[in-house]
Amino acid sequence: MEDGEVADANFFDPQLMRYCAIVLVGLLLGHTAFAAEDVGRLAGRVTKVVDGDTIDVLLDSGLIRVRLHGVDAPEKSQAHGKVATEELTR
Repeated sequence: MEDGEVADANFFDPQLMRYCAIVLVGLLLGHTAFAAEDVGRLAGRVTKVVDGDTIDVLLDSGLIRVRLHGVDAPEKSQAHGKVATEELTR
């Protein structure tokens, strides 16, 4: 292809694209199923909000401290820590 020429509209092979789509969907579905199996569920009552990303939960077996996955909030003693704790309390 020389300067100024437009690329062929059939640049991507449809069969290759279909194969890639199938592989991608398979990977996504496999990952979702694997992640769903890892999730455990516990019934309990929140007894205390420690800070913006940590709570104490009372289970039948006793008290546990839970850090919320994927939440990065400041500690109470840090800037905005009190606000983060109050927001989680709501």
